[in-house]
Amino acid sequence: MNIWQQFHFLVLSLVGQTSGPSDYLITFFPGTLILGIGMGFTVAPLTTTLMVSAGDQFSGIASGINNALLRISGVLTNGVLGALAVVFFFGVLESQLINLPIVPAQKQTVMAQAVNLGNARVPSCISLKVSGKVSKVYQKSFITVYRKMMLISAFLCFLGIVCTFFLIKKNVQSQEIN
Repeated sequence: MNIWQQFHFLVLSLVGQTSGPSDYLITFFPGTLILGIGMGFTVAPLTTTLMVSAGDQFSGIASGINNALLRISGVLTNGVLGALAVVFFFGVLESQLINLPIVPAQKQTVMAQAVNLGNARVPSCISLKVSGKVSKVYQKSFITVYRKMMLISAFLCFLGIVCTFFLIKKNVQSQEIN
């Protein structure tokens, strides 16, 4: 992780409700561009350093381990952060529903959609009078959780930077493995 990736998550945490695809260039694109630049600065040099440090005779093993670690970290990140997003969405949604005039059975039906996050749909048991409000609550809850997840990701990048700064030894001489 580097400062570019942390900045990417911070920029994306500023994104709010958009009016659709036409807002992409002024909302999501800047953060995505920053992520691409950051990945360009870190992934290729890191992979090159790993492959060179392993030596020619172990380059295949090093490449396999590198790829396996990347895949495992991606799966764990998606699983953990995805589950955390659902938990946060449930909490935010529940707190937003307090102000709506719906009965407990309807509230349960609305809450059942929380596992869908941003794809949550207003249940058919909700009256037309209240369905617009429920839809806005879904949107507001999703945006709140999205921002929270981006800030958590930025904080995790910051922790990665701190760990790198304090834990990686400098001026280590490489040794050839015979």
